[in-house]
Amino acid sequence: MAYTNGNLALQPKRKQKVQQQQKPQKQQQVVQEARRTVVVKRTLPLKEKLLYMVTIIAVVLVMGAVIYRYAEVYQMKFEVMQLTKEQSKMNADIEDLQKQVETLKDPKRIADFSQDKLGYKPTDAEEDNVIKVTKPSDNETGLATKD
Repeated sequence: MAYTNGNLALQPKRKQKVQQQQKPQKQQQVVQEARRTVVVKRTLPLKEKLLYMVTIIAVVLVMGAVIYRYAEVYQMKFEVMQLTKEQSKMNADIEDLQKQVETLKDPKRIADFSQDKLGYKPTDAEEDNVIKVTKPSDNETGLATKD
């Protein structure tokens, strides 16, 4: 027996053996025909195909929109993180500059700087922690004047 299409229920029908009856002159031959059943796959109707295609396109568009929004949110989070880092660096710079301003505003440092570098001299009047200095004349500092 041959193996056909994997279905053992459909076995080809065989010719039956010639049966001999009592009369040897007439021989009867019984032959059974093999019938073939052809199975035609039914295709989907056009409307159903269009419905499936429109559904798939809609799902892809919705997924694309969701992914696009997640990408935007990620980009915003990244920018916020960068701005936060910049802000912390700027705050540290501001603190350093404020410390420099405090040291530069110190009256004792200003008086020392004006006396040592610029040549100003303090006056005798000491009133309420006010230091008065006078500008030296050009002759005292040794600067030559043009005449």
